[in-house]
Amino acid sequence: IVWLAAEPFHANYLATVSMLAIAAGLGAYWMIRLLDVLLGPRPMHLVIGFLFGTSWVLLNASQWFAASASTASVVFAVGAFFAFSMWLTSGGRGYYLGALVCAAVAVLFWEIALAVPALLALMWLCFAKNRQPDRRVILGLIPFAAISLAYLAYVETQPWHTAMSIPTALQWIELLRVMVGYGLLPSVTGSGLPNGALGVWG
Repeated sequence: IVWLAAEPFHANYLATVSMLAIAAGLGAYWMIRLLDVLLGPRPMHLVIGFLFGTSWVLLNASQWFAASASTASVVFAVGAFFAFSMWLTSGGRGYYLGALVCAAVAVLFWEIALAVPALLALMWLCFAKNRQPDRRVILGLIPFAAISLAYLAYVETQPWHTAMSIPTALQWIELLRVMVGYGLLPSVTGSGLPNGALGVWG
């Protein structure tokens, strides 16, 4: 999207904003349809779709060129969720292929979309567990995971990429401690913890 805005459109304001409006509108439409499929048609979904389409993630105009990759990734990720939910409901092959294409495009725009396979599985378990045989859904999720793994494998071979490192057990424990100490406990007790309060933990 940055290339489109900078090269063919020569940073033209109207053309760039039009791209943003199309992306936001498409994302809002897919979000509304996704909610309708999972929860049934409700007027509230129109409100949620509007709020999504006008959210900071999509319409942060001051950083549009910098954030355009994340915008496209979020929009196509929602498209993948919608198409996958339609596949769970109808079993149509076209919806499944559409979900795969959207997921692949989302990953190519931004690495955060690597989590799409896990989120699709979570969506299926929470909202559409009985719409398709379990075995078919599990097998259907494998190509999505393969897309993410293929992208990771490609990136790992590039000289500009910093090699990934797997956290140690102590690092996972430290992360859990920080999440509980700074996130969960203050929420439960209704108050924040002063700086350095976690020092009593260890």
